[in-house]
Amino acid sequence: TKISFETLNYEAVLPNYADETFIKVCLDKKSLAFFREHLDVVEEPGARILVWRAFYDMVRDAKVSSEDFLKLVERFIPKESAFTLLNYVLSFASTSLSAYTPKKFRSRLAHGLYTAVYKLLTKSSHFSLEDQVTLKGKLISFAKEESDLLEMKRWLEGENQELNEF
Repeated sequence: TKISFETLNYEAVLPNYADETFIKVCLDKKSLAFFREHLDVVEEPGARILVWRAFYDMVRDAKVSSEDFLKLVERFIPKESAFTLLNYVLSFASTSLSAYTPKKFRSRLAHGLYTAVYKLLTKSSHFSLEDQVTLKGKLISFAKEESDLLEMKRWLEGENQELNEF
């Protein structure tokens, strides 16, 4: 259902803000542009997941490229404080990478995700042991570039001090 509204100078609109119903959230151009630049200012985790889901749905619907989505993930996950949301976003990223990204670009884009997750693991101390195990699994799944695979090998051999701390 299309709904018209009269609001001057709005920055963004997030339909279904409190996730009260089952709808597919479609962002208008202005809201899309705002959330691309300022997703980190959305304070409520439930609202952030609605935005992330909208972006992911747009990838599935071929309205946003998987590369654009994965670059957003790289940029915003280091700022994410809610682990459950972070896990969902990384799952969206994994599916976007494997199902909606041309094969010739997967390795390069996976490297960006690998780097972001690596930084999360090594620069943040607020994750529980269970969260760390989950993030390690994501890190391994994003290791596609030769340099990332060599880093994984160093970790398994006990030579990576940053990852050995976990």
